[in-house]
Amino acid sequence: MILKQISPVALATFLAFNPFEGKAQDTASCFPGYMRLEEALISVSQPYIYDDKGAIRIGSEVSVQTNGVPYDFSKAFVFPEYIDRDKKDNAYSKLKGDNRFGALTEWQAQLIFPVDSASRAQGRHLSVRYRENSAYTGMFGDDAFKLLFDGNKQFAGQTADLSGTELYFLAYRSFELGYVLTKPKALYAIHFGLAAGRNLQQLNIENGSLYTAEDGTYLDLNWNGDFFGSASRVDGFFNSRASGASLSLEFKQLAGSKWVFTESLTDLGFMNWNPAGRTVSVDTAFRFTGIQLGNIFDLNGQTIVLGDTLEQKLLGGNVRENRMTALPFHLNIGAERMFGGRWSGSGFVDYRYLPGFQPQAGLSVRKGFGKQRSIRFMVSYGGFGGLQTGLDAVVFSNHHHSLNIGTIYNEALLAPKSAGSIGFRLFYVHHI
Repeated sequence: MILKQISPVALATFLAFNPFEGKAQDTASCFPGYMRLEEALISVSQPYIYDDKGAIRIGSEVSVQTNGVPYDFSKAFVFPEYIDRDKKDNAYSKLKGDNRFGALTEWQAQLIFPVDSASRAQGRHLSVRYRENSAYTGMFGDDAFKLLFDGNKQFAGQTADLSGTELYFLAYRSFELGYVLTKPKALYAIHFGLAAGRNLQQLNIENGSLYTAEDGTYLDLNWNGDFFGSASRVDGFFNSRASGASLSLEFKQLAGSKWVFTESLTDLGFMNWNPAGRTVSVDTAFRFTGIQLGNIFDLNGQTIVLGDTLEQKLLGGNVRENRMTALPFHLNIGAERMFGGRWSGSGFVDYRYLPGFQPQAGLSVRKGFGKQRSIRFMVSYGGFGGLQTGLDAVVFSNHHHSLNIGTIYNEALLAPKSAGSIGFRLFYVHHI
């Protein structure tokens, strides 16, 4: 009998890699160099006044978005804990059929400075920035999720549909040099970067199914897709598994005395992965009926090649060659309007080049108070999830320091058994 707790080898192999290595990725960036749409406008007439001498900026963001799997289930992969039957059943009840998820992290440090007093007077600055990013995203159907976490026993006499499964994990770092020009009512910035890939795992099942015989005597697997996996991660910027280049652009414009418009494009570029990676393309169908053992108490002389046989059928031949991939660029367009009583309202639309990400739009309301402090409430729809809210604050902001902390998504904090999106940000700026 082979009616037991198994799941597709390809899925298990992919998920065996550590998806949460790396630092933090920017999940709502309008360009992390100068003041972002998410930060308080220090002055409507001169929104960049405190950066004229330069600044040191350190920030981190981490978020998990999903339109189906609740946080009560997914947190077990971040904070290891046993997933009991109740948690599995609750997760199954929240699946949407077309399920999406995305875990994004970024950590960054940046120095912005004028070359000399003349450059400072003209609003010309240079920028040096270092970032570490990771993205673990994907799409999957209900059957693929249930098969992975509960095996094929539940599908006895049925066919589990695996089509449309796509899993993606990327970890990379970048070192960037930029030029920033500030005007009384505008900002222009451009950054060129060197990107170093640490790890890439991609699985795409265009069409796939697994039939389990009702009596458990055989399995029928149909599989059409591809997989790419870089070699195991390495440390050191110059010992990376891939190298490439990136371009980031930003434009900000103060319109009249009330409006600020922003447009940004981050990480437009590519990486070339070295031949140590493994590329597999498969279009196969086969029946597995188990193995025969003459005497289970005496295995001497018996050669068991089950693993190799299954791998050959599932993955076929594989090649080791260079692979060119695009960086997960981020396009963001936003606007903020100032009102009386230190109120402001803003909105944005953005897109990320990542599997499972759908165009996202959001609105926010901000209230200023005290000495250049503010609190902001946000609502957004799209991305890897559905309707989401966030809350953050500029804890303090003056001529020398500013600190922004808060949540990007609140739902998992409020209802961990029914919602899956959660995220946090921290951003510190020292004005030189």
